[in-house]
Amino acid sequence: MKYSITYCEQSDGFMDKALDVYNEIKSVDENYNIEMVVGREGEFEVIYYEDPPALLFSRLLKGRLPKEDEIKILLMKMT
Repeated sequence: MKYSITYCEQSDGFMDKALDVYNEIKSVDENYNIEMVVGREGEFEVIYYEDPPALLFSRLLKGRLPKEDEIKILLMKMT
């Protein structure tokens, strides 16, 4: 499965959270392919690129970074 994690490298804590989300995905999907993408200021998104594609998380929509295990829980519900 293919995923992308887009994060702002200048924003405090975003890179650490991107690595946390990377590990959450890895713990749920043994066939993972995760692309880490440096994004715009304040950006943090997690996208699942399978059929159908899904925006799993967007800081723009939520106004915050994902909580611990939030992405992992979403993925577990999808399978």
